[in-house]
Amino acid sequence: MSNCQDCTDYRKCPYNGFKGWFHYGEVRFCPYQIIFLIEHRLTLLSGNWPPSPDASSYTDIARRGFKSDAYYVKPEEIIGEVELRLKTTGVAGEALIDEINQGLNFEQLSRPAKRALLFIKGWRRKRTSFSVWSAKERYKSIPK
Repeated sequence: MSNCQDCTDYRKCPYNGFKGWFHYGEVRFCPYQIIFLIEHRLTLLSGNWPPSPDASSYTDIARRGFKSDAYYVKPEEIIGEVELRLKTTGVAGEALIDEINQGLNFEQLSRPAKRALLFIKGWRRKRTSFSVWSAKERYKSIPK
């Protein structure tokens, strides 16, 4: 497994959360990618994808063809999905945003913030509410 597209479990991530930058084609809404998206929330809301620290620029590549969407659509769709999921978590989601803005990583997050992060992860939205999901016994064993 060399990239995020092949990943099936965030606990077996080869990058262990230290990749630092994700292309929008790699986004599978794992906890590390959600942290990246929340860290770059304002850039994504402005319709731009955060530039790669390895490449000089992705705009200097000349390509032929047509795009089906405007350049700002993908970043806004992805951050919109994250914010929609965060809204369902209430205060725990706000704590998650605050702690990520303070620079905390996955292991340093508080228990409510980590619960919110684990609730919003995944390719699809959960069918249950956050309160029902967090009340289940198997999720009470989330490490502090």
